[in-house]
Amino acid sequence: MLSNALAQSGWTGPVVAPDNWRSLVGARLSRLDWRQAAADVQPFLERQADLALLAPESFSRLLARGA
Repeated sequence: MLSNALAQSGWTGPVVAPDNWRSLVGARLSRLDWRQAAADVQPFLERQADLALLAPESFSRLLARGA
């Protein structure tokens, strides 16, 4: 589904597949402005303490765990 959505939005990168999606997401997250992301998300959080979860380390651990 992600690959289809990307194709519809004009994605010109590699095809997203089960064997490469984690590395593609990780590469994109490495370029993210985490302070800006936190500022964007903060108004929607019920518990402000959850903002601490929005950190590169959290996402790296999730991507490394696999599914």
